[in-house]
Amino acid sequence: MKKSDSARNVEAYEGLVDAIYQAAVDPQAWSTVLVRIADAVHSAGTTLWTHDFSCGGVHADGEAEKFRAVRFAPEALESYASHYSQTNVWVANEDTLKPGRVVTSSLLFPDEQLPSTEFFGDWLRPQDLFFSIGGVLARNGALAVKLSALRSRNKGPYSSSELQFLGRLYPHIRRACELNQRLESAAALERDAALGHGALSVTHLGIIVLGSAGRVLHTNRKADQLLRAGTTLVLRQGQLHAGSAGRDAALMAAIRSAAQQRRPVNLHLGDAVLADNFCLTLMPMPRAGILLSTAGIEASVVCLISTGSGQRAATIAQLRELFGLTPAEARVVRNLVNGESLAEVAQAQGLSRNTVKTQLHSAMSKTGTASQRAMIRLLLSIPAVREHGL
Repeated sequence: MKKSDSARNVEAYEGLVDAIYQAAVDPQAWSTVLVRIADAVHSAGTTLWTHDFSCGGVHADGEAEKFRAVRFAPEALESYASHYSQTNVWVANEDTLKPGRVVTSSLLFPDEQLPSTEFFGDWLRPQDLFFSIGGVLARNGALAVKLSALRSRNKGPYSSSELQFLGRLYPHIRRACELNQRLESAAALERDAALGHGALSVTHLGIIVLGSAGRVLHTNRKADQLLRAGTTLVLRQGQLHAGSAGRDAALMAAIRSAAQQRRPVNLHLGDAVLADNFCLTLMPMPRAGILLSTAGIEASVVCLISTGSGQRAATIAQLRELFGLTPAEARVVRNLVNGESLAEVAQAQGLSRNTVKTQLHSAMSKTGTASQRAMIRLLLSIPAVREHGL
């Protein structure tokens, strides 16, 4: 029996949302996400970058990659960053580019005037591009994270259905970008020889970088506080240990497994529903990316520590693996943990409130919780992790 167009659209949307949350913790997965977005809105290519409204240019920290982009020639991206971002008539309309609002280029600048601009003649036309869709995902001062998809004039203007589709994805993309920024800050802190201070110090997660045998190489401020308390986790002769012998054996086994098998390991040290619960996620260091070493010992494992006061829900993939939730159920509970109401979740997902309630009750059953509040409290004890490294 063939699937209806509606069923295929729902399946495609759910698969794309799952891919976005994978990219949240695996930046290399953004290429797949951007390709799927381009295909979904019938575009030639998609870009994700940071625009600086103060100078009209493309912003990148140090040697960081200026763009995440698919189906654009590298020289076109470079010329945009070096010059044509200054002539882009679409981003000049700053008042219309409100964070979270998806717009089309036709709303930003009159289509009939575009052919007379330098931006079109020297940058868009050589690539057979004319229409754009996207906008600002998030903004901090003059800096704005922007997502754009572009296509040729022959494809016609973007439709209202394409605007709505991208609008439903925007909150997920924004959250993924925020998590990217937190995790990528570790690389910048390493370059400054200051891991454990600055950006990582304000996170609710304790972060400990370990050697393969459990030697502590770096910690952030939260982890320092937990280790100084000397209860659930302790530091002995430079090695990370659990406070009790039984838990210590489990911790050592988890560190070895993460280092040798290069797969994340979740470890609960305490009752999962108590406020003083410790949930540890041990993940292998990436083979390429953040490279740390101390006294000749190579960093091998990252340990994320969450207590009952954590405020970051687990990822879609993690909820599915730990509790057997469906993708739809996992998205519902993550949004509830992030402070959205059932009505807001239903509206964002394009579902009825009864459908969302059914998904919520199924998720409560699978997580073994008797109320929405208990389920949220449980999920807040689990830090968001990825499947293959930081």
